[in-house]
Amino acid sequence: MFLLNEYGFIRESADPLRELRGIINLHGYTFFLLLVVIILPFCEELVFRSYLTWPRFFKQKFLIDHFGWIFYASAVLFALVHISNYPDEEINQFIPILISPQFITGLFAGYLRVKFGLLWGFLFHALHNLFLLIVLIAFGGL
Repeated sequence: MFLLNEYGFIRESADPLRELRGIINLHGYTFFLLLVVIILPFCEELVFRSYLTWPRFFKQKFLIDHFGWIFYASAVLFALVHISNYPDEEINQFIPILISPQFITGLFAGYLRVKFGLLWGFLFHALHNLFLLIVLIAFGGL
């Protein structure tokens, strides 16, 4: 939602589903599907996990020695970016619980990135978003 908000696709609102419906009404389901399932996951994977296996990245001893911290920090940052999915100030005390799925998703996508490459992390992220989008369409009224 943060990126959608930053690029003017939506405004911060107490009703994120209403804003998403607005995007769909304005741009259509095809654009929304491409945005949520392809464009945003690709951009997020580049920002949060592309550097995890760069050859130059691991030539410095400091970075090799602290890879665990870097790996987990990327998952934490990924989760923190998704705080904007929950604009209601009344739920701030629940934010750690609410973003824990994004943290776990970040860990798993990071593992796939390190073990199998960026493509697999991206595919996991895209399929994850597609599944959530299907659930929202089927049960959330999108």
